[in-house]
Amino acid sequence: MFGGTTAVSGGSVWAPNSKYPEQGSPPDSREDALTYVRALALGRVDDRLIETFVDTINPTLDFLEKETAIEFSSNPHHPDYQPHLPGARAGGRTLQVGIYDTNLLGERANQLRKGHSSVPITRLEGDAWGMERPERWDWKLLAERVASGLVGMGASLVGTLLDACLKKGVQAVVNARAVELDRDPQGRVVGVYAEVDGERRLFRAGKRSAHAPRRDHRQPQGPPVP
Repeated sequence: MFGGTTAVSGGSVWAPNSKYPEQGSPPDSREDALTYVRALALGRVDDRLIETFVDTINPTLDFLEKETAIEFSSNPHHPDYQPHLPGARAGGRTLQVGIYDTNLLGERANQLRKGHSSVPITRLEGDAWGMERPERWDWKLLAERVASGLVGMGASLVGTLLDACLKKGVQAVVNARAVELDRDPQGRVVGVYAEVDGERRLFRAGKRSAHAPRRDHRQPQGPPVP
């Protein structure tokens, strides 16, 4: 199945200091975001990585919106997970996705992992209706969505991403266990060996590996992939 734990999650994306406005609260800031992530990291993460993460939030969102059908919206009711830490915010940093139509995946629809995300509800709807108050949910609307092949939350996020990948010609493979990294003479990772239905196959990574020499997989190089 496609999706892993993301497909059975709430489908949220934590994006501090993003381009999405927060309603009813002061705007986020780069410094607050850095302060919070540094506090989370406990001094164990290179500060350059923390700055890169925060500074590439909006370029990443721009890329996803350009290359996929994802539509993000800010959730003002979803606080940071460690609200007691400096730089934390009571809401607005968590982005949500909408509803996805699995019919767009064609024969791949049955390979999308759904779990509890098969309930076609958005997180914003859940917050408005009460996530702990299912008696207040619009079950007629949800039943219509189920019958139509719609999904929400994590399944919607993964479904939309998978849809975009397939449309761009990405080779999507299930039942594939990564067993070894493939490296070029300079030691750069240029691919991965995987067991697909019991057969060992090499998957190359983009143009960078175009001139990487093929080697006998019986002479492994580099650490195994966990």
